[in-house]
Amino acid sequence: SDWSSDVCSSDLSELGPDLVQFEFTHTAGLRDSAAGVPAILVEHDITYGLHRQLAETGTDRESWREYERWLAFEKRWLSEYDAVWTVCEADRREAIETGWRRPDRTFNVPNGVDIRRFTPAEQPCAPFDILFVGSFRHLPNVRAFETLRSDIMPLVWARFPQAVLRVVAGPRHEWFWKRNGGRNSASALDPRIQMLGFVEDLRPLYAEAAVVVAPLVVSAGTNIKILEAMACGKAIVSTQPGCSGLELADNADLLIRDGAGPFAAAGCELL
Repeated sequence: SDWSSDVCSSDLSELGPDLVQFEFTHTAGLRDSAAGVPAILVEHDITYGLHRQLAETGTDRESWREYERWLAFEKRWLSEYDAVWTVCEADRREAIETGWRRPDRTFNVPNGVDIRRFTPAEQPCAPFDILFVGSFRHLPNVRAFETLRSDIMPLVWARFPQAVLRVVAGPRHEWFWKRNGGRNSASALDPRIQMLGFVEDLRPLYAEAAVVVAPLVVSAGTNIKILEAMACGKAIVSTQPGCSGLELADNADLLIRDGAGPFAAAGCELL
């Protein structure tokens, strides 16, 4: 926000805090604004790891340059904090191995969801309803949706033509879709795809869904939507990146399938 930018552009130590917590990798470079004050950096994901995946799946040199910039940035700033907090054990290990020299000051505080709020619904689901939740503000979600609509759903529709795909794409999803390289527009989508923007309460959508899908090709941190769907007792198909960091078991907690064919087959099996 403008307020936080104004505060961080000055000396935070003037406010007299005992501790400053910096949220997200992008704020790590503001550490100097709290010079002399203990500070924690919360790494919601290892950002250079995400950009490494994007570079490996892309074909342009700029993706690799972006990865190298993030790698240098995180290596530089991780060591400046009194403690680093990650959201999964894999990220904690990565932070220790790449630049952060104090394992005893690097903590894993796993993400979770409120299981009193997210609970299995009493009413039956819609039998052919497929749900994907992922804000288009985040590039991996746009790529996941492109794979879902272009490669996976045609295979599902070949067996279940009545299946409906509901997509919770977040606020300003069409703008972010275009900015992140999305193809076509919402008006050109198959009519069996229902695009939703920001949804304040996802529980009714989880209740209706027969299957929840997370077809991410690249990902970082942990996918809270997987945890929400599990808390709601839903059948889930995910790629390995889609559920990374959660230490879930294939064929027990959910179905983990990579590639359009196996992913679609798993979805059909659950339907």
